[in-house]
Amino acid sequence: MVNCLLCEKRFETQRGLFSHLIRVHDVRDQKQRFSLYVIGDFFPLIEKRSWTKAEELLQEMKKENSSTDWMLGYLLALEGMVSALKEGGSIEPYIFSLKRCNYQQLQEEQNGFSEFNKLLAPKKDFDAAYFQAWNDLTYYMMNSKI
Repeated sequence: MVNCLLCEKRFETQRGLFSHLIRVHDVRDQKQRFSLYVIGDFFPLIEKRSWTKAEELLQEMKKENSSTDWMLGYLLALEGMVSALKEGGSIEPYIFSLKRCNYQQLQEEQNGFSEFNKLLAPKKDFDAAYFQAWNDLTYYMMNSKI
């Protein structure tokens, strides 16, 4: 069984989920589906602090999806998130400040990432994807607090 992350409807197959995403939520392209995959599979791993599993999934995603600038930008953002959370350090990474945000503050951050994404998308796929990954993280955090 797989769940739609946008409306929680359950499907027996991945194909049924993809049909639903197209019909109901207008999720049509590979980038949108990849974002949903990351929200559903990758972010829960970093929330649980399952670094090994998160890094394994990230390596798997890199092998399968690193052929375009968009995918490279998105995957490098995810890699940075894992590194920041895993390593910590003396300077507080941005991802830690997001953890203290309430719903409204997260929504404001998400709007900012969305604007960056829209501005960069026609010209700079790599950069647009980087901000899309952060946009997806804020979406995930708004729906389940990391």
